[in-house]
Amino acid sequence: MHERLRQDTDGIYRRAVLAELESLGSETKSKLDAGVSPDDFKPIAALKAAVDEAKVVVDQAWSALHQAP
Repeated sequence: MHERLRQDTDGIYRRAVLAELESLGSETKSKLDAGVSPDDFKPIAALKAAVDEAKVVVDQAWSALHQAP
């Protein structure tokens, strides 16, 4: 992924990855909002948090790779 982000000068790959993560985040939020069993809540909430953090990491990594020197 690092190499693809480095080569992604126009941001198309970055946007695709962020869109995929956004979709997954929306799905997990919908599940949580609909109500889940206590046994399912913690892993689904952890997945949601991980997806949210992954979006930040992808965005920051792309930005760092494409900063003007």
